[in-house]
Amino acid sequence: MTMARTLTLEPNQMSSKMNFEQLIKACEQAHNYLQGTAVSAVNQSLTIRNWLFGHYIVEYEQNGEDRAKYGTKLLKKLAGSSILRIHN
Repeated sequence: MTMARTLTLEPNQMSSKMNFEQLIKACEQAHNYLQGTAVSAVNQSLTIRNWLFGHYIVEYEQNGEDRAKYGTKLLKKLAGSSILRIHN
């Protein structure tokens, strides 16, 4: 569904004056459409952020090696770090 199609009144309604019900309908359509796009944008951003966190962790843990060393408790250290506490 395109934004223009979602946010405008039907052509036959546009020739007459907008009544209160049409105003409410137009506002509801705008709200619903834009809320959906905002949710989608946030979801995409969080997915990218989480993927990058995983990528950075793997790079840090492997340090150029094929496999990471076990027993470093990195995730517990990260969970307590200020960057993750401030931004959540």
